[in-house]
Amino acid sequence: MKEEEIREFIVTELKSFFHTMSEKEILEYIRNYKSVKDKEHRAGIMRERQPPPTDYNEDVIERFGSRQKVMKAITKQVQSKVAERFSIISERKIENTNFLIDLFDQEARVCYEIALGDGAEVFKDVIKAILVSANKLIIFSRSYPNPWGMIGYDYIRRHWEAMKKRIKLEVEIIAVPGFQGP
Repeated sequence: MKEEEIREFIVTELKSFFHTMSEKEILEYIRNYKSVKDKEHRAGIMRERQPPPTDYNEDVIERFGSRQKVMKAITKQVQSKVAERFSIISERKIENTNFLIDLFDQEARVCYEIALGDGAEVFKDVIKAILVSANKLIIFSRSYPNPWGMIGYDYIRRHWEAMKKRIKLEVEIIAVPGFQGP
């Protein structure tokens, strides 16, 4: 099935950019958070998340530059490879809006969104899928290393759970580098 092949291809591509953070890396990451009083305790809580937080591999930051540039560069690279390999639309602009869909299989009516940040744009991703009359939205995310609340995969999953009874759209949320679906 084409959808399954695309999903597996995107997961494989994204896995090459990330690794699961060690407790030492988590401590280093939250070191500058002034609001975190007991950093070791908070690092332990973060490490126990399922899936645990991920970070970019060192060579990825060296290759693309700053963390802000990395997210866009990874998305562009994955979009390009998937569009070329599977002949689907990369970065489809939604008519009369400034919204772009990362990848869109027009024939199957499936949207693919790559959400590498904290997950706050999940609402916009759902709206974009609805605007193009998609049958399904597949979101690829990661467990974002934030010591408070908004943590990527889990944030997206929790908010979709709250919305799904009101919206007629099939949504699958996949955590990378792990592969955990709905």
